[in-house]
Amino acid sequence: MKQIFIFCTIVFALLLQSCGGPKRIETPVKVEPVRPVVTTVPVKDDYVVFTKEIYDKLVANKIDLKKVQYYNDEEIFLSRGKQIGGIEVVGGKIVEAAGNDVDKIIIPKYTPGKCELVETDGLRVSFQSGATPFKFLNSQSYSPDNFIFSGANWKDGSCDIDYNNIRYRASCGGGCGSVADVKLVVQKSFLDRNNIKTTVLKGNSVSGY
Repeated sequence: MKQIFIFCTIVFALLLQSCGGPKRIETPVKVEPVRPVVTTVPVKDDYVVFTKEIYDKLVANKIDLKKVQYYNDEEIFLSRGKQIGGIEVVGGKIVEAAGNDVDKIIIPKYTPGKCELVETDGLRVSFQSGATPFKFLNSQSYSPDNFIFSGANWKDGSCDIDYNNIRYRASCGGGCGSVADVKLVVQKSFLDRNNIKTTVLKGNSVSGY
């Protein structure tokens, strides 16, 4: 009986030691909420198609059309090229060359343009200082409302254009099938000029009341 008591005492002492005494209560870590970063995007004036109606309003208000900043609403490609063919001897070897020599000019969408000349059937707009301006046509027959890209010898949506005394083939990039779909656009904003005068009446009381 005594041996059993000693055995139980030893086992109890070992259990207390393994538990390590009273447990400590850990303080939970405070997690700060993540606040989203708000980026403010500046509001820009929208591009609007430069129409005959806007043209007429500017003219009626005696505004110089050359002071307006114009843009193209589609990408324009100008390209020209010729086939290269030749044969020569280099280091005792006969070398034959073949390929294409291509010169390509890209006018990206919304490139700023300057009106160089106002004509009865459209505007001449340049996209580089000192360079040949492009004709944007506004005529009753082809484009009564808008000012569209103009050229010669049209075929499959492309046309010939003379740029800096060199003949190029003009075509439309991106999302239009014909370079004739390229229109002049401008940035236009509206100013609220309403003047509202408010008067609050105090009332008209009879004397003595």
